[in-house]
Amino acid sequence: IEFFDEENNYSGIAAGYLELLEKKLDINFELTINSYWHEMIDKMKNRDVDMFMAIVNTPKRNEYMNFTSSYLEFPTVIVTKDNIGYIRSLKELSFKTIAVEENYYTQELIEKYNNEIKLLKVNTTKEAIKKVYNEEAFAYIGALPNIGHYIKELKYTHLKINGEAPFKTKLSFST
Repeated sequence: IEFFDEENNYSGIAAGYLELLEKKLDINFELTINSYWHEMIDKMKNRDVDMFMAIVNTPKRNEYMNFTSSYLEFPTVIVTKDNIGYIRSLKELSFKTIAVEENYYTQELIEKYNNEIKLLKVNTTKEAIKKVYNEEAFAYIGALPNIGHYIKELKYTHLKINGEAPFKTKLSFST
């Protein structure tokens, strides 16, 4: 969706939208190289950054950001080891440890849907998936494309998509 490649070039779908905005508005945006997500959220709160190109609108974020309509939507899915039965709802995850990226939309929404889930806050999606693989977390909940990418990259054949969260990953721009 968005990433910095090995040469620190901003890439992905969001980068394409940014390029279109620059051309249409005849301006150049200054990019901030990725920090951890929770650090980027703090930068937005402090107005050290002005815009996100791919972010999910949540009630808490609405307190300090403005959002466009969503331009891209993905399922938000649950990843577990492959020996776990299908998870039909977040209630089945009560009292279990779920890895989440700190200040990521999933943290806020999981807490809203089931506050009995124990959250293991990590810095990145890759780290969250490793926690499930190493059995430090029962599951991870996140955007389907990101999960597929990291399971393939890490060659974690003993992980599977094992359910869907009751909320979608709806990406917007924000200021």
